[in-house]
Amino acid sequence: MKKIVITKKEYKVLEIVESNHKNDTCEFKIVPQMDSDKFRIFSLKMFSLKKEIKFDTNNYVEITYHKAQGNLNTKIQIKVLDIETKKVILDYIPLPLENLVDPNIKTEIPIPLLKIIVPDEVLSVPYIHKNKYERFDMGNNNIFEIFMTKNGFDFQHFINCYPLFFNNLIDDSFEFFTSTVYRDYNSMCIFNEIGYTGTKDFAIGKSDVTNDIGIFAVGVFDPRIKFEKMTMLFVENKFYLAVLTNRLSGMKQQQLAYEYDAEHLEGQEKECFLSSVEKNINEFSDYSQEHKEEYFNIQKYYSDNKDIEIDYK
Repeated sequence: MKKIVITKKEYKVLEIVESNHKNDTCEFKIVPQMDSDKFRIFSLKMFSLKKEIKFDTNNYVEITYHKAQGNLNTKIQIKVLDIETKKVILDYIPLPLENLVDPNIKTEIPIPLLKIIVPDEVLSVPYIHKNKYERFDMGNNNIFEIFMTKNGFDFQHFINCYPLFFNNLIDDSFEFFTSTVYRDYNSMCIFNEIGYTGTKDFAIGKSDVTNDIGIFAVGVFDPRIKFEKMTMLFVENKFYLAVLTNRLSGMKQQQLAYEYDAEHLEGQEKECFLSSVEKNINEFSDYSQEHKEEYFNIQKYYSDNKDIEIDYK
């Protein structure tokens, strides 16, 4: 059984654990390493503001990830279990996220999954080193962004062959994937839902969590965050390729980011990349037209709230 342990200051934050049940459709589960009243869970749909998902904090909570199978779409849900045995299932609470995509063997660009914001005050479970598990340490960062990749993800290949996608990935705030409102991490914070004043320590960790899925993590430090509870934010990610490439490369006139990165690729990888991005751009264009009122409203919201800092209260 594969397991990734995310730590901070020698304490456990959460575990990402491969499912070991043959009849379970769950690929992996995310297990906060603290009492349930010490963290909050949010979801963020396309062109929307975040929504807090309520659950019974007197019980034990896991978040499970289920890949699409047949007629069943990808699903992320909260599983509530009894606090004593942690085995008796009391409730399932699906996150209201619909536009989700799974990684596959051709996935070269990390897919956004969730962001965690971790105040020191919630840390309570000491970390005990075990060689059989992978450790991602947050260091001095208080924000961790977690992406899914294909199994055996080659981080150096990603940097070398997809330089603009890499830059966009580490420069954009996580909520950018659902709003398309861009701002740089290193500039002043200007949006309520978007942006940090800190910088990213992007080489934090990568490891496989199942035979099909890898995990890639990016760290951020924001000195303004004074939360009392850990925050977990899950986002819709179906159009992440279109959103990442939705600006000019700056290298050639009217050249988009994906067109520039394609120049670094050859053969089947180049063909697959261009096909995937262009398909995603067309799908995103259709979706934006179908939801143009929501798109306009979210753009206006951020435009009208430029001076409001991040708020998860």
